[in-house]
Amino acid sequence: MLGDAKLIYPKYSTGLWEKGAANLEQWQMQMIDDVIEKLDIQDGDRILDFGGGWGCVPNYILAKLPNVQFTGINLSYHQCEYMRLKMQDPGSYLSSGRFTLYEGDLNDAQFETKFDKILSLGVFCHVGHLTQAFQKLASFLKDKGRVFIHIITVRTLTNISSVFTHKYIFPHDRYWKYDVPPTTKTSKP
Repeated sequence: MLGDAKLIYPKYSTGLWEKGAANLEQWQMQMIDDVIEKLDIQDGDRILDFGGGWGCVPNYILAKLPNVQFTGINLSYHQCEYMRLKMQDPGSYLSSGRFTLYEGDLNDAQFETKFDKILSLGVFCHVGHLTQAFQKLASFLKDKGRVFIHIITVRTLTNISSVFTHKYIFPHDRYWKYDVPPTTKTSKP
């Protein structure tokens, strides 16, 4: 896990070197910028972050786009507790009044309004019932809304992790071979 700065909170190590990042913070910021571009996030969008981690991605996007509204959904008490503290910290963009947090299971979540965009970074590797999760997320999306899902893949499916990892990190054995998940590029409406 990396990061402990104003914009980049603790975040699992996902980044993008291809655009010339000079350090780990830039590496992570460029990855989030890439998500903003690919998801076509516009100022004023309502965004659902499925997984949410430690709140790094919403914090960074809220800093860049002053009219975005974010909702994070997360199962982890410890991550939610961290975000709740940041929501009380005037130096955090999570305290802007534009971020709400739902602590609980995706299957139990219900929201009053639909979202323009949904993003999920590194979470679907941990989801047991993919079809059910996709259907639930689709029910939260506005017509013509967009979804960005980032998954963790591996090049070799054998001997890639410990018993601990199988039991606690990837309990549903969701190891996707790097060339199996489709990459879907859609044109903008």
